[in-house]
Amino acid sequence: MNLTKRPPRSAREHFAGVVGLGRTTDKARAFLAGTLGDYHFGADCPHDRAVFHVLAIDREQFLAQVVQADDAALETWLHERYISKLPPATVDEWNTSFLKIGPGFVMIMLPPDHPLHTLTDEAYEPYRARIAPDRPDIRTFVDLLDFEDGRIVDHFTTRSAR
Repeated sequence: MNLTKRPPRSAREHFAGVVGLGRTTDKARAFLAGTLGDYHFGADCPHDRAVFHVLAIDREQFLAQVVQADDAALETWLHERYISKLPPATVDEWNTSFLKIGPGFVMIMLPPDHPLHTLTDEAYEPYRARIAPDRPDIRTFVDLLDFEDGRIVDHFTTRSAR
């Protein structure tokens, strides 16, 4: 995976049934290959930290699997090792809530000290103004990530612009 040539998967895409996990996987592969470019991975990235936290994934074990497994094998491993051990509604709650993270939204699945637990206008607006200065309609964290990656973001659909 070379993130200097193309962006990772959208955080809204499901991988192993979980939104955000495919993006984290792509960034892990790029991190290991030394082709992360301007992206952040792991502890440096609120997105990845949130995914690892809610699924109780150990970063080092995840990286060890990413090195040796294709997507299908990695999905199987994630289900067996982590996802199947979660309370039944956790993944659905995560998928629904994660896509809503924006100013004023409280992400109760994350600890209070996590930057995405309560994304304030003060934290969000400078980032949005830098990435999408002419798009005040972009009000969620995932929409902003998609826009930054070059995907078309509108109120009705999000699709790849590449």
